[in-house]
Amino acid sequence: MTTAWMNATIYTGEDFAEAILTEDGRIKQVGSAEDILSSSPDRVVDLNGRFVLPGFNDSHLHLRHLGKQLQSLSLSGTKSIQELIVRSRQYLKDHPDRSRVALTGSGWNQDQFSEKRFPTKEELDQISSEIPVALTRVCGHVAVVNSRALEVLGLDASTPNPPGGIVEKKHGELTGLLKETALDYLGPLYPELTSEDLRSQFQAAFSAAVELGVTSAQSNDLSGSNTQALAIWNLLLDMDQKGQIPLRLTQQLALDTFEELDAFFEEAKQPPSDHLSMGPIKLYKDGSLGARTALMQKDYADCPGERGTDALSDESIRKVLSWAQENDRGVIIHVIGDGALERVLNLYEETEDPSRHGLVHCQISTKAQLERIKEIGCYVLAQPIFFDYDLKVLVDRVGDELAATSYAFGTLMRKGVSVSLGTDCPVEGVNPLPNLYCAIARTDLEGKPDGGFHPEHAMTLSEAIRAYTAESAFQEGHADNKGKLAPGYLADFVVLQHDPFQEKPDALLRNRVVMTVIGEKIVYTHHGERSTTR
Repeated sequence: MTTAWMNATIYTGEDFAEAILTEDGRIKQVGSAEDILSSSPDRVVDLNGRFVLPGFNDSHLHLRHLGKQLQSLSLSGTKSIQELIVRSRQYLKDHPDRSRVALTGSGWNQDQFSEKRFPTKEELDQISSEIPVALTRVCGHVAVVNSRALEVLGLDASTPNPPGGIVEKKHGELTGLLKETALDYLGPLYPELTSEDLRSQFQAAFSAAVELGVTSAQSNDLSGSNTQALAIWNLLLDMDQKGQIPLRLTQQLALDTFEELDAFFEEAKQPPSDHLSMGPIKLYKDGSLGARTALMQKDYADCPGERGTDALSDESIRKVLSWAQENDRGVIIHVIGDGALERVLNLYEETEDPSRHGLVHCQISTKAQLERIKEIGCYVLAQPIFFDYDLKVLVDRVGDELAATSYAFGTLMRKGVSVSLGTDCPVEGVNPLPNLYCAIARTDLEGKPDGGFHPEHAMTLSEAIRAYTAESAFQEGHADNKGKLAPGYLADFVVLQHDPFQEKPDALLRNRVVMTVIGEKIVYTHHGERSTTR
């Protein structure tokens, strides 16, 4: 059966058209309304004059954590430590069934607190002194726990820092703050989830993403040990077989030793599916800018003597890169500080084919490093939405000179580097439209600073859409069937309320997805939208 999608402004990713003809889940023809109707389609969908573009492909996020956040204590938007305490107490009162083992939550950001500092274990003791409390910062690289949690976990002043992590101490006493790999100590506080719990989390995340126009997602959900990663993979295989994955999902595998990788792939089945595939190996070189755990080449401007955290040694990364070469796999590495970027570029330069590998985040960079990225040939998985928070601390953290050459995604793209866009959700929301806005405007979501921060690094709208569609597809190895609206490509597209090419950039923040189509199936329609089918 053929379907004609009519009465819309259609941006194919390269030019504009009036209508699309689809059949068997793929695009058969793109062109004028007259040409499409002359093929005598079996069905016609009237899109009410809306704007159509290729489906958004989020190149790096954490859907499982999004689902978990949707079903747990969220501290996003908390404005003070006292508010954090009050909201946590209320959640404990309202959801005692979810806090039998411990109260866990996430989403706070100390730079948004009136106190401008991390909470302490004594302050979390005000939430509860009877059950463990562990609250993770929005970045996922820092957590604070109460005294009961330290007791249950067996942590005390004699506990050493794990490799790549920090158990913070002051005056010989634990503060309750854990950074980077030290968060692994928190495992016993999280109740063991059943497969149905995990399935429910994924389903909640899939629904949230699809409603916002995400038709493909490259999600880092496989982590922990190889057995834990395999259990999640097997669950996703089961969900795929049952038709429970509405979008197209590529998994990024966060195992950092070749022994674990060997053990995983010895048992992991590879699905012949359009909705589930295995992507690159994901490693972490450093932490986050907000927590000052991003690895810098020089001291933080606002914290002399501090240069961040080296989360994984160069030699460990080198071994994984060697394994990846032998096993025909790509590697993507979390790099936020310029120190992490420098070390990873050195490591990629040693490999036979750096173009197989990617830089996740790639935020703080020197002018020379921008040139090296181009010369080495690796790709970048960027999150411009980070501007909404990072602009508040960027210059303070790294100084004017380094800030001026950072988050240079438009510049990298024009140098010929493949740059994709993603949200790192739930660090930020999964909505692509604010992300597009930040890529174009280089401001926070309130439009500050006026004119954008170093606008020479901004993307144009067409560049940002390409990064969110065609470049994301290229990086995951699907450039031949995703990322643009053309004959033979998958019929994955999004219908927006307004045409962003006819409006100012800030109108993106008021635009909305009114329909999401995957494999020519309408998987989401906004409750106020009516499309006529005949």
